[in-house]
Amino acid sequence: MFKLLSFSLLLSTATAFCPLNSALSGSRPKCFAFYNYPLTFDQADTFCYNLGGRLASITDAFESATISSQVRADSPTVNAFWIGARSVDNRTYTWADGTPFTYQRWASGEPRYPCGVVQLSSSSWLTEQCPTMLPFACALDPSGTNPPCESGWSWRQPEAACYKIIRNFDTFDSAENGCKSIGAHLASIHTSSENDWIYDQGTANYKLGVTEHDLQTWIGLKRDCQSCQWYWTDGSALNYTQWTKDEPADDYSNQNCVEIYTDDATGLGSSNVRNWNNVKCDNAKRNAICKKPQNR
Repeated sequence: MFKLLSFSLLLSTATAFCPLNSALSGSRPKCFAFYNYPLTFDQADTFCYNLGGRLASITDAFESATISSQVRADSPTVNAFWIGARSVDNRTYTWADGTPFTYQRWASGEPRYPCGVVQLSSSSWLTEQCPTMLPFACALDPSGTNPPCESGWSWRQPEAACYKIIRNFDTFDSAENGCKSIGAHLASIHTSSENDWIYDQGTANYKLGVTEHDLQTWIGLKRDCQSCQWYWTDGSALNYTQWTKDEPADDYSNQNCVEIYTDDATGLGSSNVRNWNNVKCDNAKRNAICKKPQNR
């Protein structure tokens, strides 16, 4: 009987619209969407609210498995993320979307803090202090709007843009082509806030090679050898720069592509990180960052 009811529910919701890269619940008309973008509990819940939902509620083991499987497939390095469980006394918990709190998977010794977290390694629920920065899962109505970015991309609201780190592209042109293959360009940067955020995304604190350039990140700024003018590969206006001291070098025949210093592993000095340097376009880089407009 239970299997028949579950199958009937799936049939009734199978044609429901779910936002891009979200998973439809088999238990009720809800779509689960994961965002690998660390926010506080309240910030994450506001993000979900702006998409027409709230931080995810979980009503049974099937929904728990659906969300966990989606996160493992999309972001295998993530081990903990916000869900919508919250308490004012660390004893009685409610769901942000008002769903009755009738199902729970607390780990041994939990709950201890006000806000709920799924631990993927055990599929159990933990608690954290609500200002902790973590990725998160939203529960959205099937008629909700598309999320701003596909899974695996990070979103910045001020630019209404999606960003993604890519690796294994040695030259500037191969990195740009890699971004184009996923509908983007190497990132353009237009404010100090965006520059700081891209620096944070690119930082990894490990060495690809032995030179300072092996540790850095390609961005989308390039110089036209004929006009000697700098331009962004996505065609946006060049209205902000963050050159390091004595840059850009006036070597028009060689140093026509730009890296952002994202690691100080070679003694560049803390005053140089976050800054830009023009280099040869065939220099190997540890990674590159792609950018594209958010989904409409």
